[in-house]
Amino acid sequence: MKALYFTLAMFLTIHTGQAQTWSPVGGGANWVITSLQVYHGNLYAGGGFTSAGGNPARGIAKWNGTSWSSLGTGVHGAVDPMVVYAGELYAGGDSFDSAGGIYTNNIAKWNDVSWSVVGNSSGMDRYVVTLLPYNGDLYAGGFFQGAGGQGANCIAKWNGTAWSAVGSGMAGSSLPNVASLAVYQGELYAGGTFGQAGSVYPANNIAKWDGTNWTTLGTGSGMNGAVQSLVVYNNELYAGGDFTLADGLAANRIAKWNGSHWVAVGTGMNSTVMTLGVYDSTIYAGGTFTIADGNPASYIAKWDGTTWLNIGSGMNDRVSCFGIYNGDFYAGGAFTIAD
Repeated sequence: MKALYFTLAMFLTIHTGQAQTWSPVGGGANWVITSLQVYHGNLYAGGGFTSAGGNPARGIAKWNGTSWSSLGTGVHGAVDPMVVYAGELYAGGDSFDSAGGIYTNNIAKWNDVSWSVVGNSSGMDRYVVTLLPYNGDLYAGGFFQGAGGQGANCIAKWNGTAWSAVGSGMAGSSLPNVASLAVYQGELYAGGTFGQAGSVYPANNIAKWDGTNWTTLGTGSGMNGAVQSLVVYNNELYAGGDFTLADGLAANRIAKWNGSHWVAVGTGMNSTVMTLGVYDSTIYAGGTFTIADGNPASYIAKWDGTTWLNIGSGMNDRVSCFGIYNGDFYAGGAFTIAD
């Protein structure tokens, strides 16, 4: 699960070409950044902040390549996931009860002019952690048990008009949740903290949805800890999180699925992998770790296909999200120093 941390946050970009260097992005924000998304030619940042670039911006702000600006009066609460669906920017979050003065209940959409509710003001009854389009619908995952006034255990889908459940959702944990979603080989994969997916038990922290049913992966033993991030790279599905076993295989906080079985990705990390991203044909990992493949890697590392490599001296605190904008790679989190 992505979380908010009470510390100054900055954005930095890493440039490709002759050399890769980090640079600040307009002074960053005054609190942690948890998501990045491009919409209508701007880079949007979400988190728990109240200002960006020294200007008031509650929970969400946009960067035009030169300066930061707010989205109306912003949101009351913290924005976590963002995604573009049907031409609008959707934002979910935690204690996110209003946007632009409109009661929204943990999810809202922005059309570049104003905020509006998604369906009705019932929204989600708890934290929305991840959003992803799949087969024409928008899927949302999180800690919620209701969406649009309908029962939906940790995962729901929006068809542009109404919310509906995705099977019987997730259960089997003291606090079940879906923290990450990805589409791989035509199916929707969900990671998080749960022991059951639909009627399938056990389904430990990861499962896939074919549009009708939930099924497990491999032998079905899943991960022994939370799955917090999923990304497809080189026709394999990478999973990052808090686990140390993937279907019984030793895999420290990161593993990859090739469609039939799990494979370790080097010797992994010494702490949580919170986010994964692909840039310039390379996969990047960010989180709370300080070691990758047995070598120092402060909160960020990249995989060259054989081993994990550090990126300079890294950051001085956790990295929680990645994004690509105007050809550059952006990282957001709780850090105040990069390299």
